[in-house]
Amino acid sequence: MPLIPDFVLWGLALVMFIDYLGLAEDLAVLKVTRAATVMAYGLFAVVAIRGGLTLALASRQSRLMLGLTSLAFLSLLYAVVRSYVPAAIRAQLDYFALFVMTAALMDRRDRVKKLSFIVTIVILVLVGRNVDLLTSGERVGVFRAGSFLGDGNDFSWGMVSLMLFPLYLMLGPHGVMSRAFGVIGVAAALFGVVGTQSRGATLAIAGAALYYLFVLSRRRIASIIVIGALAGLALVLSPQSYVARVTDTRVSEDSSAQGRLRAWKASVRMALDYPLGVGFGSFNSAYGRFYVEEADAVFDFGARRWISAHSIYFKVLGEAGFIGLGLVLALLYANFKDNQACLKFVQAHPEQAGIDDRWPALLNFGLVGFAVGGAFLGGISYPHVYLLSGLTLACRRMTIDRPEERSTLPVRQRVPTVPLLAPRPSVALGRHVAGARAEGLRAR
Repeated sequence: MPLIPDFVLWGLALVMFIDYLGLAEDLAVLKVTRAATVMAYGLFAVVAIRGGLTLALASRQSRLMLGLTSLAFLSLLYAVVRSYVPAAIRAQLDYFALFVMTAALMDRRDRVKKLSFIVTIVILVLVGRNVDLLTSGERVGVFRAGSFLGDGNDFSWGMVSLMLFPLYLMLGPHGVMSRAFGVIGVAAALFGVVGTQSRGATLAIAGAALYYLFVLSRRRIASIIVIGALAGLALVLSPQSYVARVTDTRVSEDSSAQGRLRAWKASVRMALDYPLGVGFGSFNSAYGRFYVEEADAVFDFGARRWISAHSIYFKVLGEAGFIGLGLVLALLYANFKDNQACLKFVQAHPEQAGIDDRWPALLNFGLVGFAVGGAFLGGISYPHVYLLSGLTLACRRMTIDRPEERSTLPVRQRVPTVPLLAPRPSVALGRHVAGARAEGLRAR
């Protein structure tokens, strides 16, 4: 059982602030020195030395991630544009380090709560920095955030994937102030989704809410009323452009929907033509060179060439073939299954768990939101799934694997099971001797 010092958590928090908020673009010194990267790999080295890497490598999640990275390395041999592959490999290795750190670090209830506060602050700052764009009533293409949150769709998808943290503060066994802060964080994340007018993120929120309602909710009727009221309030307060966009079902007249359908069909054709895909990072160029349809002839060459897959599943299918798609689906399923198992364990053995049952339930809430949103958004090389996977593995350590880890600890590191109010042995022994003497005197 790795013992990771607390300073790693605060270092990870600083890295998240820099990356999620895009501070390197605002502060030249952070960009030139690569401060976030240097700090992240320094923290990773600490975790690896303390045994965190060994712990992570023993999991199914790590094997699936490394399998996908192996396909990326292999695609250096055959990718349509080989120069794009190193960037994809770099992103996967960077976020694998995030997975390892999260899995080793988040093994205690107090750390989960601290991380929830940290991420909630990130959400509030992100929304605050972009409040003018979110209230403009128009679709905005670029947001003030990290590169993986810069697009409107990606920004809202990030809000969905991170919403589980303020939800934990709101629903978990915390005080009034923590719950109030969680409510503010959830409201800010929902505001971020509505403000971007992203239909994919809206569907992700709906999918996660339905999962919570029918699988996790303890008071289903009350949950239906609350979710219905929130949905109605969102429709009333949302700009008309957002309402019109999310309720428009005319797929044949929607250029965005038509572009997605053409990209998805091309992705299937790529996987059929290239058993291992066209190579990581090459979907856009392969589409423009070999798979562009006549319907796209109205655009210039640049627009045709740089079309996006708009789906993590079809992007991986086109770039890594059916094997790559299978690895991604298996990773999502492994996380979902582990979280469900953790939830059942906590409910059956609450005294043996190091976390309450809200946490594994909300991990699957975030996972469902990511998976549904990923059907319409193409950022597979984003930190979301790696962060969720690390939290899932850490949750197993606090629940299913907790008795086994405790039994392998050296004797000096085990937490004594003596009741907190039990008298000290010396005091108890003294009382026993005094009682014996009193009995002797009475017998005389």
